Amino acid sequence: MGAQVVLNADLIPNGISVGVSGTINTAGSPIVLISDAKGNNYTFVGSGNPGYLYLQNGPVTPKTIVANMPLTIQFENQNAATMLPAKATIQTPTATGLNVIMVGSEDGTDNDFNDCVLLLYWPVG
Repeated sequence: MGAQVVLNADLIPNGISVGVSGTINTAGSPIVLISDAKGNNYTFVGSGNPGYLYLQNGPVTPKTIVANMPLTIQFENQNAATMLPAKATIQTPTATGLNVIMVGSEDGTDNDFNDCVLLLYWPVG
């Protein structure tokens, strides 16, 4: 089992469309599993250094999913014991703003937590 983090509705509003994208900075082949409260499962895979995550049997990321909270994110092939998501909101006086959550994982070689980086962002469209 790899590193896991659970994102709750205090980070992402329930039921909204969320863009998902990711990068790889390791020689390994990361697998990222995302599951939600309604039983939807998404598997992202990648290889290369640097490289990108792709939705397995789907289009190149970014991919839009509906955030049926909570979302569980599982990083396979990564041995980090702890992962903390970071959230930022980019806002202007006249716009609602862009929300971004970034979750990084570590493969155990250099403790930089950039070996597989997942971005979740909204609004999309």
